[in-house]
Amino acid sequence: MPLLQSYLSLVRIHPISTISNSVFGALCMLSAIPFLGIPFPSRAAAEYYATKNHWIAENYGVTPRQAGYFGAVVRTGVGLGVIYPTTRPLALALNAAIVVRGTALAWRDGRPMLPQYGMLATMAWYSGSKFIISTTMSVCADCFKGVEKTIGGVKCYVATPSVHYPQDKAILFLSDAFGLALSNNKEIYSSSQTTLLGMASMYVFLDLPFRLTSLFNKTIVPDLFDGNPAPTDAFDPKPEGVAPFDFMSWLGQHGREVTRPIIDKVVKALKEEGITKFAAPGYCFGARYVVDLAFENIVHVAAISHPSLLAIPDDLHKYKTDSQAPLLINNCTTDHVFPVSAGEQADAILGHGNFTPGYKRVFFEGCTHGFAVRGDLSDPKVKAGKEGAFKSCVEWFNAHL
Repeated sequence: MPLLQSYLSLVRIHPISTISNSVFGALCMLSAIPFLGIPFPSRAAAEYYATKNHWIAENYGVTPRQAGYFGAVVRTGVGLGVIYPTTRPLALALNAAIVVRGTALAWRDGRPMLPQYGMLATMAWYSGSKFIISTTMSVCADCFKGVEKTIGGVKCYVATPSVHYPQDKAILFLSDAFGLALSNNKEIYSSSQTTLLGMASMYVFLDLPFRLTSLFNKTIVPDLFDGNPAPTDAFDPKPEGVAPFDFMSWLGQHGREVTRPIIDKVVKALKEEGITKFAAPGYCFGARYVVDLAFENIVHVAAISHPSLLAIPDDLHKYKTDSQAPLLINNCTTDHVFPVSAGEQADAILGHGNFTPGYKRVFFEGCTHGFAVRGDLSDPKVKAGKEGAFKSCVEWFNAHL
């Protein structure tokens, strides 16, 4: 069932490429049948493959029956490998090597070339279509629209799919302490790639909600700080004589009594617009409020990454007893506010089937706090962590929203 859900998620996110991969893989597996002497799709096909098995046997020193079994196994393996995204590149490379070598040998031995040309043409079309799809998606600045909008009296950034999307569902994106700080974030946000794992080459906070529209749901990012986010260089080393940013003083200005009413105004206004189901990703500061909303079952599915301000284990026990929202946690190796031990406690309390609505924790080795939005992408582990955290979030929401 989880495998089927993952596949349906991919169909929903990337219908053209996923379906074309599936068709190509299915054709590969179907072509295994005549290798075994079964007259499919016709007797002529079985006769062609019978002569091919003898030819393979002569070239590789095996029996025709062994050649048939080998051909059927390879075709089936390639087909399955193409359908499954993780093994797709390897399967395509293996298929290309086999087809190119087979074509060269067939030409040398005077074998019928029409089937070989057909396979080469199929490979060329498939590769070309993948290039066209990936290229047009990369430059499609108009595929999704991001605009500033006031919702319930709160400034928000709203990313809306330009295609049809459910009018009763929305993603409520609760940010870290840096919020909607920089205007150039919006520029890159509006031109960033919309592929599932397309990553900006620099820290772009708004790139995340923009890419969440690949779920084909409206994404709303409230300004949680009423125009007073922490500066993006708050934690950077300061020159001698320059006082460091007083983060704790800033945090004291944005307690629950200030922040929660902002969120409630947005939620109330969205409900009045017809939204009945919310998915909520929360990062660092925002994770606290995703959990609070889940306590009250205002959100229907939750995902938190490197969360802060949580009381562990008390909030985990409260989540288990009060919430019905499936919970995903993305955490990492080095995080002073949500250490490895906190993740282990979450597993003990919510994992192993203890939380019926659904629980999952994904651990990213070699990453530090903030990796899911502002990690150093020059570090391969951090880059993989950022991509992986986003991917897990998309899959979680697709499965539960």
